[in-house]
Amino acid sequence: MCLPEPPFDHNRIATHDVQRLRDKSSYSPLPCHPLPPLFTLTELQQTNERFLDTALDKSIFRRKLPELDFFEAVPDAIRQGKHWPAQL
Repeated sequence: MCLPEPPFDHNRIATHDVQRLRDKSSYSPLPCHPLPPLFTLTELQQTNERFLDTALDKSIFRRKLPELDFFEAVPDAIRQGKHWPAQL
């Protein structure tokens, strides 16, 4: 199915909005909104990668999270991952 070309400057507006969301996701909890109330760091990283449309280095991503001060670990909340359990 092919969508018609948007009228006027709607492509420019949509492109600007996508870039604004990507910029805002680097300093706000915006990428958390599609996640469930409890999530793993891997799920958060994958969601951020979808927002930014780029792969993120795991160690750098996890090192920057405490700086944002948006998240906290839930004591005794563990979910089984592919290889080992993950803290929620």
